[in-house]
Amino acid sequence: TGAVVICPEYALLPEHVFPAALNEIEEVYRALSSDDAVSILGFETRRVVVSGESAGGNLAAALCVKICQEKSSESDGAKKSTDRAMNLPSALMLSCPVLNMSLELSHSRVVGTDDPVLPSGLLSAISNAYLPKELGLCKQEPLVSPLYADDKVLSQFPSTLLFASSTDPLLDDSVIFNHRLRSL
Repeated sequence: TGAVVICPEYALLPEHVFPAALNEIEEVYRALSSDDAVSILGFETRRVVVSGESAGGNLAAALCVKICQEKSSESDGAKKSTDRAMNLPSALMLSCPVLNMSLELSHSRVVGTDDPVLPSGLLSAISNAYLPKELGLCKQEPLVSPLYADDKVLSQFPSTLLFASSTDPLLDDSVIFNHRLRSL
């Protein structure tokens, strides 16, 4: 395709909790979207497709939620004084994304309880480590669980391609997210 692929490393559990990784991904995206990107990187970034798998899918979707929320708050008159607004990516590609950090049960989570890659105990441990109770945030916070972003935010999302296996314990979350995006 002739595309440049950038795979940023970001802060990982258990040493780093929310919002460390999201903030790092935002910094990378902000640099790619800046007016100085050509002089710094040596190539144009006219179209940026953000992609992520599993936890990376969560971060990719959460980045879009964050950008949409910032755009909404700026249009409501609460403009950030230091940063210029970022544009959304040209597209979003999510593969088996973790879109819902809440521990609510769904059909695919029940059927996938003993999944060899993401058993329910591991999903619970990751969720609790990523958003410890001490932070005082709800696991349904849209920057933590993009599935819970409101319609006003999701209606601004770029074209999004979702991949999920029929046996993925998080399949229902991807299906619901896809349905919401398509309906908006």
